[in-house]
Parts: sequence; structure tokens; C-alpha cells
Amino acid sequence: MKRRILLFMMTALLSVGAWAENLWNGSETLNYGNFITLPTATHSISMGGILTFTISSTSGEYPTLKLNKISGYWVADELVAVNVSEGTISIIVNETIATAAVEDIAVYGGTFTITSVDYEKPARYNVFTNSSGESVTYNDHELSKDKLAGVQKGDMLEINITGTAEDWGANLWIYSPAQWQGGTKLLETTVSGGASTKKIVLTDELVSAAHTNGLFLNGGNYTYTSVDIVYAPTVNISSAGYATLGFDESLDLTGIDAYTVTVNGDKAQLTSIKGKKIPAGTGIILEGSGNVTIPLTTEDSDEIETNDLKVSDGTVTGNGSTIYVLANGDNGVGFYLLESGDKLAAGKAYLVVSGGVAQVRQFIGFGDNATGIDNIEHSTPHIEQYYDLQGRRVAQPTKGLYVVNGKKVIIK
Repeated sequence: MKRRILLFMMTALLSVGAWAENLWNGSETLNYGNFITLPTATHSISMGGILTFTISSTSGEYPTLKLNKISGYWVADELVAVNVSEGTISIIVNETIATAAVEDIAVYGGTFTITSVDYEKPARYNVFTNSSGESVTYNDHELSKDKLAGVQKGDMLEINITGTAEDWGANLWIYSPAQWQGGTKLLETTVSGGASTKKIVLTDELVSAAHTNGLFLNGGNYTYTSVDIVYAPTVNISSAGYATLGFDESLDLTGIDAYTVTVNGDKAQLTSIKGKKIPAGTGIILEGSGNVTIPLTTEDSDEIETNDLKVSDGTVTGNGSTIYVLANGDNGVGFYLLESGDKLAAGKAYLVVSGGVAQVRQFIGFGDNATGIDNIEHSTPHIEQYYDLQGRRVAQPTKGLYVVNGKKVIIK
């Protein structure tokens, strides 16, 4: 029993990779006379995501779950309808649902009892595949606002290109609306010859245009083979205050409390990398609460010092001796030994610590009492401790007056 409780706590703490959020929870029997409202405008429902509905009981000959738009106080256009039975039913978010989700949508139908609605955010979604192999010669190619529903600042367009003719200059432009409609050029760049991938991180301006008129790719002379949306990862950090992440694109940690880890004896020593640009595949610990979205970046990565965190690809399995995962267990927040046979989901970071059978530890802690960042041992052995004039320790001092080693210090 103790092992299963621990694994449950790991799941709660490490909600990342296959990130899911609860949109609605309760108990409601739908019988075509009432409906549940999902305030999806605050949850960024994106194409390719998965809505999961938990059904506790059904009655009637053909229980049917429907998603509808909301008009005033009642349901309007039907988006999707599926027959349901007890258990869970999953619906993949398509263009129609994602576009409607800019406003509230309704769960409607009958007759069944629903207890929860959860949403799982995708990592990427294909919005265009050039099956005909048509080349681009300064004609607009539309990525409609329906296809871009749900994109946010920090998401990325990944444009796969082949057959570039260098003598044409190989320009890639983004307009909104279309150039022939008198559109505004929002971005101008170039692409290289042969097969290549152009990555464009969405700014506020691009997102606003995408939601208003869509985006129009222009330029020449080359061929788009496909265009994907890569969604910036969102991590749900539980009340424990920490979570792990590893992502297959470079991340921008500006304003994000994040750390790398090195193991020193029986301690996990954390080094702040807040504000850095980190390369794809870097395992990190995040500190915070609630949902934290980390923007993607195409800028050059900063240098990352020694980091013992590795990133699971979904096949990492506990061997009972060397693999440790972040959890909130009997000893508080720290790294616990992953039991033999238990798997770690993709996108989560973990430690591999070897020491022989006689030295196998069940727990590698942040410090004596891992209740907050003040108790974490950092990898800089003689780091200066900053305190404000009220005697409170400041982990990330900015401009101002502080006390360091009993002396007042001004940071300009």
C-alpha cells in the first residue's frame, strides 16, 4: 500500500509531458434538459488536444454526449456527438472544437451522469501537408485562423522546406491578411537550400493576427512540405511546489524559477538557471504553483553547467537501485528511488545514481527540511546569502540595498 501511495504522489507532482488539467469536476446527470459549461477560453484548448469525459452511469437506450456552442443561456450549434457508456470517453480537439472554444462550450445530451472533464495538451499538431508537391513562387499559402485556434505567445511554427532555388533569394514572408488583400508583412526571413526546417516563435503580434485573419506564408522559390504547430510546454505544479520537465525544443526561462541538479553524496544540489535559454532535451526542476507555460525559443542557448538530470523518453523503467524521481513522499520533496518495474512517463526528468547494493538509498533530499527554496543546497559552495532590511532572505536579489555577511551592500 505504501508503494502505491508514493506513486500516486509522484503522479501529482510530476504532471508534465502528457500534461492534463481538470476543466470540470462534480456530479451532474444530463438528460437534454440541462448542460455543463466549460469555460474553455481560460484554458487554451488547442487542436490535437484530448478532452476526456468520465461517465459514472448511463440510462436510456442511446446515451449521447454532445459538445455545443453556447448562445445566451442555451446550447446552439452542435460540434460533435458520440454515444457513451460507463467509464471514460475521449474526444480529440479538431478545428471546429478549437475555434468554438475561444468562447465557452457546453457538454450536453443524455441520459448519463458525468463526474469530470479533463484536457490533455498536445506537444505538436500538423496544420499543412503539401501532398501535391506544389512549389512556392510568391503566392500566398493560408494558415487559417481556424487552424491556428488556441495558439499562444511562445508557441512555434515549424515550417519544413525542400528544393530551395538560391538564385531566387529564398525569401519567406508572413502576412496577415493575405498580401493580395493589402495585408501587413509581419515577418521577413530567408531559408537555406535543400531540405531544411524554419522555426518561428510566435510573438504577441503574430498570435493576434493568427486569431483575427490567420497567417499567410509567401515568398519563393521553394516547396513547403509541411507546417506544424509546436506548443510551448505547460507544467501543472502541485502544492508541493516543484515539478520536473524535459522538452525536445529549446526553452526560454525568462521569469521562470528553474534549476539544474548535481548529486553530491546524499544531497541533490540545485543551481538556478532562471532567465537562461536552454537547449532541447535539458532536464530541469521548476519551482512555483499552478500552471506554468514555458515559451519556446530559437535563440542561441546559454551555457549550462554540469547537470545530472536526464529526460525520460517513456521507456525508463525502475530497477530498484539507481533511478530516482522527484516526488513528495514520507521525507518531503526530493528524489525517491523508482521501484523495479515502474515506468517514468516521457518528458519527466530523473536522476541515475550508482553506488552499489550496499549504498542504495531510498531518498535523495534537497536539504534537511525541503519545505521551500531557502532549504535547498546550491551547487556553489560559498554562495553569498542576501537579506533585505527586514531580515528576510532574498534568493534572487535585484536592484536595492541588502545585508550580506553582516554588511550593507547596494546592487545597482
